[in-house]
Amino acid sequence: MKVLLLCPDLKGAGGVANYYRGLELQKESNIDSFYVNKVGASGIKSLIVMFFKWCNFFFKCSSYDIIHVNPSLDFKSFIRDAGFIFLAKIRNKKVVTFFRGWEDGFEDKIRRSSILKRILILSYDKTDLFIFLGKIFHDKYLSISNKTEVRHCFETTLADEKLLDGFNIETKLLPKNKISLVFISRIIEAKGVIRAIDTLKILRKTLGNKVELCIIGDGPDLKMSKNYVEEKGIDGVEFAGYLIGQEKVDAMQTKNIMIFPTLYGEGMPNSILEGMLMGMPIITSSVAAIPDVVTNQNGLVDPEVNPNRMALFIQDLVGNTEAFNRMVKNNHEKAKAFYVTEKVRTRILNYYSKL
Repeated sequence: MKVLLLCPDLKGAGGVANYYRGLELQKESNIDSFYVNKVGASGIKSLIVMFFKWCNFFFKCSSYDIIHVNPSLDFKSFIRDAGFIFLAKIRNKKVVTFFRGWEDGFEDKIRRSSILKRILILSYDKTDLFIFLGKIFHDKYLSISNKTEVRHCFETTLADEKLLDGFNIETKLLPKNKISLVFISRIIEAKGVIRAIDTLKILRKTLGNKVELCIIGDGPDLKMSKNYVEEKGIDGVEFAGYLIGQEKVDAMQTKNIMIFPTLYGEGMPNSILEGMLMGMPIITSSVAAIPDVVTNQNGLVDPEVNPNRMALFIQDLVGNTEAFNRMVKNNHEKAKAFYVTEKVRTRILNYYSKL
């Protein structure tokens, strides 16, 4: 059984590249990569580049049994991977389709467009096994396809086991002095960075300087976020920047609660799984596949991600040592059992075997 994995260049940035770089599937002798990075060109030139990439793939895939694609439901990715799936089925190959992102706006376009729906029927509907990040995406796919059911399984993103280097769960139990919140993500307003800051602002009125917020990440709204903190005169906010490797491990070791009040078009954010692995209660929203992982048993799932509600929950939680420590231990054990690299890797390889 030979597998050709279609993914971005693993030397690059981005969630999908990080995912497969962490899984190291290519170390298996029967699994190879075919890079499908976004085309930098536009217009006719981009179509020409894509045409040659499809041609290259058509000849290369003849040596493989399974083709694994990783689309997002947006226009460019949808068209690109529809071509790969169509060509793979011409070659009579098994296809695994793992949806990594989902734009609701483009989903609506498919519903309204007979052309886009026809493309979906001729390509994606021919998939032999779908992998979805949560039940919501399974249901969404059925709603736009001509299928009443598809062969599928559910999978997660992953939590990097390197975070456990030197980790001691006892250090994550409710601290007596300072409570450190952490927001870790690409800094985009829709991901909730301002809501996280507003939550801290409310908590500073009740808990004083006992609570602080560390924002880890970089992105287009970083400067706006810093200006917001300065204009509002909010104390206790640290902008740590983009951290990787040991710097990230060290930062995560000292944080107590993860706050990620996103309303962005997420799949299943890695940061939530990593926060759980590090024994943090999770304060988040109900978008995408998040409710498949986070419930009110291991944090707060607030559909409206209201800063007042989130602040009240945190205030009550840090006032209940037993409940806090129970969440710490349960989240750590759950992540270690299901979401660490080796667990996810084993499941992915099993999916191939079943085909």
